[in-house]
Amino acid sequence: MTWATDSLAKLVAAIGTPDFAEGLTDAAAEPLKPDAAAFILFRSTAQPAVLVDRLMPAERGHLYGDYLSGVYLLSPFYRASLGLKQARAARILDIAPEGFTQSEYHRRYFALIGVADMLGLLIPARDAVAFLSFSRGAGRPRFSTRETRSVTALLPVLAAAVARHEAIAGSLAGRRGGPFGPCRGRATADLARNGPRPPPQRL
Repeated sequence: MTWATDSLAKLVAAIGTPDFAEGLTDAAAEPLKPDAAAFILFRSTAQPAVLVDRLMPAERGHLYGDYLSGVYLLSPFYRASLGLKQARAARILDIAPEGFTQSEYHRRYFALIGVADMLGLLIPARDAVAFLSFSRGAGRPRFSTRETRSVTALLPVLAAAVARHEAIAGSLAGRRGGPFGPCRGRATADLARNGPRPPPQRL
């Protein structure tokens, strides 16, 4: 598992530095080979903050629009984060409620973003839950049970890295979001469509 040794070594080196969010995303993404990824903080006292954005174009506009404006409250991953005590990984269809494809969240967000499957990691942090989202586009296979198990095996290390980083650098929840700066719903969606180009994907 050379990939695990390399990516985790880079993550350890990034603890306490501004590169930590990218390093955590890289380490979690390695066994999954996703088409897109994002690192989002679910915070109890504010809307989510986007720390890493490696999304496909169809996802990006909707994330910085309706999702951050309130649709995230309907997300199965957000609901799974409430009261979370232990890190977990899950595919969206494994945690989605019955009738998911007829739900408001599916209609207003998931059906619009052009992904075939999504897998999320939820890691408790100080005053927040770290949500690492990985997706595959149309035509790609869904995340397998084996891939889910592989990334689940990394969770103790990823959770320990989050705790150590926050002990050194302070709460992740104190950061303001992502490549477009603070998350401001529809105003940020306009930036996503017309403003600065996002950083290149490094998956």
